Amino acid sequence: IDKVESNDEGYYVCTICNPTGGRVETKPAQLTTLPQITEEPDSLENATLGKPARFVVKAVGKNLTYTWYCQTAKQLSPKDERVFLGNTQVLHIDRVDSSDEGYYVCTICNPTGGSVETKP
Repeated sequence: IDKVESNDEGYYVCTICNPTGGRVETKPAQLTTLPQITEEPDSLENATLGKPARFVVKAVGKNLTYTWYCQTAKQLSPKDERVFLGNTQVLHIDRVDSSDEGYYVCTICNPTGGSVETKP
């Protein structure tokens, strides 16, 4: 495969045949690709205190997971009442507070451990 794309993912088997009709197959080899970010989140430099804010990232890949982090490198907690989390492309802050200030990044992973990260 000259240029691997996400739709090339899957299992591949090589079948070897000899002139007498003998045939051997290799074990399946799995091909996976890194997630690809197709749209970075917009900057929210002028978010309004008390108003909602959203960060949206778009990526391609299969069975992707999304984890949002703040500049302090601590993972945001689903217990934080101001932040809606989950395995989602959207980070939603219900009411912007001064403690929300910082650079946010999203780590996007595939099931085989390949990952990419958005720009802060």
